[in-house]
Amino acid sequence: MRVNFDAVSGSLEHPAAAAARANAELHGWADPQRAHTEGRAARAILDRAREQAAAALGARPDEVAFTASLAQSHRRAVAGLAVGRARAGTHVVTSAVEHSALLHASGALADGWSTPGGQAWRRTVVGVDATGAVEAAQFAAAVTAEPTAFAVLQAASAEVGTRQPLTQAHALIAGAAPVLVDATAALGEPGLRDLPWDVLSAAAAHLGAPANCAVLAVRTGTRWRSPDRPTDAYEHGWVPGHPNIPSIAAFAAALEAAADTSQADRLRALTDTIRTRVPQLIGDCVVVGAATERVSHVVTMSFLYVSGAALAQELDAAGFAVASGSACSSDALTPSHVLAAMGALTEGNIRVSLPCDATAQQVSAFLDALPGCVARVREKFGAPV
Repeated sequence: MRVNFDAVSGSLEHPAAAAARANAELHGWADPQRAHTEGRAARAILDRAREQAAAALGARPDEVAFTASLAQSHRRAVAGLAVGRARAGTHVVTSAVEHSALLHASGALADGWSTPGGQAWRRTVVGVDATGAVEAAQFAAAVTAEPTAFAVLQAASAEVGTRQPLTQAHALIAGAAPVLVDATAALGEPGLRDLPWDVLSAAAAHLGAPANCAVLAVRTGTRWRSPDRPTDAYEHGWVPGHPNIPSIAAFAAALEAAADTSQADRLRALTDTIRTRVPQLIGDCVVVGAATERVSHVVTMSFLYVSGAALAQELDAAGFAVASGSACSSDALTPSHVLAAMGALTEGNIRVSLPCDATAQQVSAFLDALPGCVARVREKFGAPV
């Protein structure tokens, strides 16, 4: 039987999400802007999904919109802050380990955008320590040192699992600039509702939500403006296009189902087992990322004398889907910018990300298979086994 340990990239639809999708396909097919019976039924499903997502995120329903992908949420979040905050400053601060779409979007500002007054944008990238975390005071100092339009700091890394000191950094910034938070890896984790943010973007593939839906949330009072106004009447005018109501309903249902903290506790026990056992079973192996300040479902390991892509292929042949390379790149041969920023090995790494329904038996089978897979790859490369 195949085992999916690459849930961050995608997982089977959660049963609650599948049920919500089926209901929306049957009753939510009409235009939710229409006043007829079918339109009102579609609008009710959309409103319910918005309430579910808002409750999970600790937001108000009118602060939440749905997009077609995580990349779209990230890009519109950045562009909307750039438009809304241009008069406050043309400086942007990010961590070095953000999702590639956020780094590319914020980098594009610095590479060529200018304000209506002609001022050029600049970006400061704050480095991280060996666990992948920024130092909160250093990050805040970069924001408050000069007029800053906005800052970008993830809640946690989808690549190595490390949590960022978001609460401390947000408090130190103290309103000097809004903070855009990629909350993807923190969805389904305890304390999600308590995370501080001004703009939030996230996807929930690891929770069994569809890949063609993500969330964009903007706190009331934040100077964010749709970059292409005037736009459609849907989704508060923030996102162009007709909403995909079945996918939105499935997304919200998966997010609501993940609110049970016992799920995160169970997954943390499984990843604790992997973190402990793999270095005992295999030499020249390093488990990267924070040991305790991390999300429950992600473990990343680097092996000397191993190609990460070759190891992923060996594990695939053994029945296990895992990731190698950058978590936000489709090219497994692309070195991970996250691992590079941490000063960790950028070759020979694999990431295990557990789906909601992962079992102890699956983890045990993975630990049984992994040493042989590593040995075969090392043998092919003429390295010590």
